Amino acid sequence: MLKSVVDKGTGKRAKIYDGRDIAGKTGTINSNEAVWFSGYTPEIAGVAMISVDNTKRPFVKRGNSYFRRSGVKGYRVPSTGVYLEGSGSGDAGMKIWKPVMQKYFQQIPKTGFNQPPRKIQVGRQVRVPSLNGLSIAAATRKLERRGFTVEKQYTYSDKVPKFGFIEWSPGPGSWVSEFGTIYAVYSNGRDPAEVAKEKAKKKAQQRSSSSRLLVVPRSRRAHLVSVRTQSPQSSSGQLALDLSRNDTPVSFALGLRRHLSHDLAHALHAELTGTGGGDGIGDDRGDLCLGQLLR
Repeated sequence: MLKSVVDKGTGKRAKIYDGRDIAGKTGTINSNEAVWFSGYTPEIAGVAMISVDNTKRPFVKRGNSYFRRSGVKGYRVPSTGVYLEGSGSGDAGMKIWKPVMQKYFQQIPKTGFNQPPRKIQVGRQVRVPSLNGLSIAAATRKLERRGFTVEKQYTYSDKVPKFGFIEWSPGPGSWVSEFGTIYAVYSNGRDPAEVAKEKAKKKAQQRSSSSRLLVVPRSRRAHLVSVRTQSPQSSSGQLALDLSRNDTPVSFALGLRRHLSHDLAHALHAELTGTGGGDGIGDDRGDLCLGQLLR
């Protein structure tokens, strides 16, 4: 596990590229007052650390006197003139641990880590005990008496209300590592993304199924057109377009596409431009009534 820290993680700058296995771990405390790198191979382990001396300037903390709040970060080492960056990998690992180990590795052969047995990797396996008939509190006490750690976990659920208990995971009867963690899984309510999808779908369905009525007097082609709708997005339930400003029938029909379905706007365009071919869209009064097209 710690081999990956040196191969591609925070300890990469301390890696020695000579073909041997190296593992390690970087470390930093608050305000960069200490940084370190712990590295090891199958043959040797070593730790390099850089730390402030808070009894001496500029690191002393006494009353209101000045001290370096950034620790070793940006500090110039007087004996070498090297500026520290406050990094376990870059300062302790690359500048101290790496050069020392490079010299030592010249004296020993290259070896690799042995794969540990499964018992070490996964631990002793035990079964989760039966929790039937127990309250959550009682089940928790039973699990803790067996050496398990019990933690809460939340997940989205379509069936269980928010904060309701769902299940134990891993469940009773499952094989798990001894002294492992058992989760009490609770509902975090419905997935907001799924709820948003359903609302959008419902909104689209409402728009497509809304009942609209469009009437265009044949005598004048149109000076005022009303679109009546049951859609909740329209507070008044009616949309009026004033066409008295010399709008042509074609521009009038194309403008309605922002408010009507494609089929209805197309039918209206065909009727007003005389290309409808007498498709029977009309009523006994000689008006053009297209409301039924949307049903």
